[in-house]
Amino acid sequence: MQHSDYVAWTRSDFLGQMSEFDLEDETRPARFRHQQLAIGSKHFEIESEGWRIAGDRLCGRYARIRGAAMDIATVMVYPTASPEVFPVFAAEWVVFGDRVHALILDVEVCGRQPALVDRLDREFGALGEYWRARFPENRERPAWFEEIAMPWVLYGSCEVSRLSELRQAFNDYLATTIRSFWNPSLSAGRSGSDHEDVERYKFHHYENSPGHRLLGVKMGQKAADELLKDWHFGPARVDGRSVPADGSVVAARSMAL
Repeated sequence: MQHSDYVAWTRSDFLGQMSEFDLEDETRPARFRHQQLAIGSKHFEIESEGWRIAGDRLCGRYARIRGAAMDIATVMVYPTASPEVFPVFAAEWVVFGDRVHALILDVEVCGRQPALVDRLDREFGALGEYWRARFPENRERPAWFEEIAMPWVLYGSCEVSRLSELRQAFNDYLATTIRSFWNPSLSAGRSGSDHEDVERYKFHHYENSPGHRLLGVKMGQKAADELLKDWHFGPARVDGRSVPADGSVVAARSMAL
């Protein structure tokens, strides 16, 4: 079965830029690393990965869903123990047919980090203006995303003919994040388990993710929930730490929200 192939560059470009860091693959169940599914005559491919980055100062997550007329990719990089030092990098593209129905590109913070936001504004203010003029917002943001979006966010849709421009925006935002925030701050940032601000940020994404519906239809709600809660938005795998079978790492934090 031939699947759409529009956004494979998301993973390759990401890993290319991140090669200057120490990246270690997370260990995760094989069924979440790669899975091929069929629903009637429709065939889908789901893959996901995670990385321990820079000695557990950062945590990277990637997922992709492909079908005959669908190609969706998302990559996230979170801080672990130092959300006051390291920002979040977030990108997602949702392609159906010949249109990018949703494009999201942002560099965000976990919790209230006014000093970090000021620094981000200096680096991304002009860059955001440049790319937002080329990709103006043309769809309504959900309220949950409004709570975390930054002024330089790209949020909208476009034709697939503009994916090369979107790819350049992705690389510009990632390069700026690496050059101005992650790389120069390695000595100041702590390694270790997720700070409570990071846990809250991840749970906010998990709770509101469209992936529950999109993945649930294809792999079942239980498996979709496990992938999202324990892996894509789950805790950093510091020293190979695993998630309890009951998901209590995330569940405990949700009670405090």
